[in-house]
Amino acid sequence: MIHGDQDPLVPHDQSVRLYKALKKEGVEACFITVTGAGHGGFRNPEVARRIRQFLDVMSVNAAEGVNLGGPGGRAARAKH
Repeated sequence: MIHGDQDPLVPHDQSVRLYKALKKEGVEACFITVTGAGHGGFRNPEVARRIRQFLDVMSVNAAEGVNLGGPGGRAARAKH
């Protein structure tokens, strides 16, 4: 998750609480706070790098038939 700490639409704390709840349940998650940013439109190079990294992982998983929505957030092979 990526969230600006000056977001006027969605409270930053809402994402913090979601991230903590996901981690508590064993779901692999990443949370980045973009200091001084609002709701999207991030111009931080680290944000762009993380988004590319996430999309790369998702495309590999999709190609390999990995279902990331399994119990407890654990990846499971899709049955064909």
